Amino acid sequence: MIELHRPTPEVERTYHWLLGEGFDVAESRGGPGESFGNQFVCLSDGTKKVTITRDRRQWMLDLWPGSWSASKPLDLVLAVMDGSHRQPPPRGELPDQLPVGASWIEVLPDALQWASSGAHREVIAEAGGWYRSGLLLGEIPGRPNLADIGHWLAKLGGAIDAPKSDLPSLGTSRDFGYPHVEKSSEGFAYVVVERGLELVRRETPDVLEILSWALKDTTSVMASAWEMQHRHPTDDVRRRMFAKQLVLLDRLHPLWARWRVKELGPRLKEVGLDPTEAHEVVAEAVA
Repeated sequence: MIELHRPTPEVERTYHWLLGEGFDVAESRGGPGESFGNQFVCLSDGTKKVTITRDRRQWMLDLWPGSWSASKPLDLVLAVMDGSHRQPPPRGELPDQLPVGASWIEVLPDALQWASSGAHREVIAEAGGWYRSGLLLGEIPGRPNLADIGHWLAKLGGAIDAPKSDLPSLGTSRDFGYPHVEKSSEGFAYVVVERGLELVRRETPDVLEILSWALKDTTSVMASAWEMQHRHPTDDVRRRMFAKQLVLLDRLHPLWARWRVKELGPRLKEVGLDPTEAHEVVAEAVA
């Protein structure tokens, strides 16, 4: 077993927890003989990797699920998991361990589970990372373009088998109430046009927010179509429709499902749907 060089107690506990969870050291560099005591340790359980890095006395941790194309920092994963990627990063002296205020041993299990739930979760981390980079650097380097958004929408849509026609178009409108994404002074705009009249325009510099708006509408259309094929003879038609949408959003990003629950508010009670039972409602409909 590789020994870590002057780890914090938290880093030491996390390292041994990973070893106890079936991770083995796959690669190791540096340590006491390295400049500044820098160290890099990569652990793998065969399906995912966790890297622990010491850089000039500061400890960092990255996650790399097997379905992802690259590793992502734990602080970014946590930020997109709870929606805090839009909050300014803390300033001042560099802490001994990143992210600030997070206990690795407490947050890592949930972060690993979230990140390992599919390749589409990398899209969410990647998109959220663009905005976070802008906060750190004062600007968004190589700002994503419409092609990037189209690529991410396709990946997210693929995770829930969304028809291409249910995803927004890029750059120009199809009219007839279909949404599209275009560039704007704020960064990007989510627009809905019907019969030449612009009904909706929402602008944001946050690409992840654009994706959340798009997938909320996409899952609504999908859920409506699904409900028509699985209609209950006596229930309010919205009960199964809302349940299906929450299941789809939860598959993409649980935070988006929680946001939708908040938006629906009293309508869920009106139709007799407990949001914690959405998966059971959908399963019952297809049984």
